[in-house]
Amino acid sequence: MKITSSRALLFASILVYGICLAQPGFYAGSEEPVFGPGIGLLLIGWFAIGSGAGFSWLANPVLFLVWSFAWSGKRTVALVAAVVALLLMLSFPMVGWVITSAVGTLHEVTGYGLGYWLWVVSAVLALLSAIAIEVSEK
Repeated sequence: MKITSSRALLFASILVYGICLAQPGFYAGSEEPVFGPGIGLLLIGWFAIGSGAGFSWLANPVLFLVWSFAWSGKRTVALVAAVVALLLMLSFPMVGWVITSAVGTLHEVTGYGLGYWLWVVSAVLALLSAIAIEVSEK
């Protein structure tokens, strides 16, 4: 199978996403990352969907859809989903406060770890992959 630029960008997106899961995502009220590395945020972040910050978590399943659509060549859907995923990720810093416990304790976000930035980079790479698919088809 020939590796195209769109496939290479897609693989890079998945790789960077995997790396982000091992890094701290963000900090809230302490020097310790909230819920440890990004894998913790992925696994329990959906609990906060009703809060403002929780909507950013929805970027994860949307990004998974981008990868699936991009892989199968559904270029328009992949492109739209990639933009949505990136916008959801970029909305996280606008929230300012996050739930940090099961009882709903709120803390101010005090910083962003490498995991957050790699998460965003993975979406940018997915978007570039979707754009490459669109361009190669024309």
